[in-house]
Amino acid sequence: MTLTLELPPETEARLRRAADREGQTLAAWVRTLAEAEAERQGSSDEDACTRYQRQELTHGEAASLLGVTRAGFLAEIGRRGVSPFQYAATQVLAEAGLA
Repeated sequence: MTLTLELPPETEARLRRAADREGQTLAAWVRTLAEAEAERQGSSDEDACTRYQRQELTHGEAASLLGVTRAGFLAEIGRRGVSPFQYAATQVLAEAGLA
């Protein structure tokens, strides 16, 4: 994929200095930054879903952590095969009067 970015001159200058320090071209450095951010985002997505599964976060808290709506979070856990219902089978049976 090819992207064209329009950046303020001061931002470009900071990126060029950082790329020079790392011994990379500007394009290679920006690609490195983008890849690192994509990895970080993937990790936070996984972390929020995992924490939700462990019942450490509510739907709303996990959605907020990911920067999406509650509906967006529910769609994401659906894609991952995670149930939006965080009840143990014994709790469901007890509430239904079957345990």
